[in-house]
Amino acid sequence: MDDLVLHTVLAISGTHLQHSSPSISSLASKHYSYALHSLKQRLADWLSGSDEDYKPLFATIILLCHCEFIQGNTYGAAMQHLRACREFVEAALEHLHESEHRDFVVYLVKNYGYFVLVTNLRGSLQVDNIRLGLEFSTYIMLKIKKFSAIGPMFDFEPEGISLIPQIAQLAWQRKQSPSASDYQVCQATYVRLLESLNRELQQCLSGKVADTQSSSGLKLWNTRQLVISIKINTLLMFLHASFPQHDGRPTLITGLLQPLIDRTMMLLTHVDEANACYSLFWPILVMGSYVRDRAKQGLLVSRLETNQSRMQYLSGGIELLQWLWEDQDGMNFGLEGLETVAAARGVHLCIC
Repeated sequence: MDDLVLHTVLAISGTHLQHSSPSISSLASKHYSYALHSLKQRLADWLSGSDEDYKPLFATIILLCHCEFIQGNTYGAAMQHLRACREFVEAALEHLHESEHRDFVVYLVKNYGYFVLVTNLRGSLQVDNIRLGLEFSTYIMLKIKKFSAIGPMFDFEPEGISLIPQIAQLAWQRKQSPSASDYQVCQATYVRLLESLNRELQQCLSGKVADTQSSSGLKLWNTRQLVISIKINTLLMFLHASFPQHDGRPTLITGLLQPLIDRTMMLLTHVDEANACYSLFWPILVMGSYVRDRAKQGLLVSRLETNQSRMQYLSGGIELLQWLWEDQDGMNFGLEGLETVAAARGVHLCIC
């Protein structure tokens, strides 16, 4: 294994374990620092035209992104890593015709894509983030979609995840252009995205369900159906909140979102697999930013705690939501509210 990649893997391993073994934290930090320092040197060589193989460098940056995510983006470096990835993504696309290491390269590209998509789940919108997300969903994804290695990471993701940058762009445009003519353009985009998400939700709902029934008499779907339905509902919440057709006061937004929240919470009660709860981190964080009912808040926290890894991003997510929920007057609300309370306490939003 490449020495650079090895140190990054050791950094991730230490980050995974530091919750149960705090003494490992300093070792993880040493491996992380070594990897980052070596990466800068080798990246400079590669950019200067050396024959350095890009794949270990690409793998290292992706692993660093995972390390940042596990730590809850403590240092706010996730987006810096992703921007550095862009050069390697271009190199990877140019070599897709080569069969050797193709699955590995596609795996790296899809990791990059997942991160640039979910980083657009925020209230303070950044044009660079939106641009990277749009580029992946409208160009890069089409290049790699036909390869089998695309499967595992997106197996529990709805196709609608690719719409996140478009929803973020809609929110940005709405804030930048409040005129009536621009409103009509934004409204047409809103309707198109709404129809797309509802169509995928209906397709998911009409899928094959299990024969077993819950104590309430409801048919139980398989875990994948449940998770994807929860994520589509959460994206619908993000869409509605990104294009408020009113004055945007939290009480009105809550009224608009309440049926979605109720439906999604019902689905969430049937998800009891730890792996599925792991994949539900971003939906729980997004939905939780709109929830004001104490019982529902408790259920969301319990679902995050179901994950047995106890990694830092989980405790960070719970802490962020609890800070937000402490705001009794409702002034801090939604993803913007999460970012506000995070900034007030000197931490970074843990969705990368």
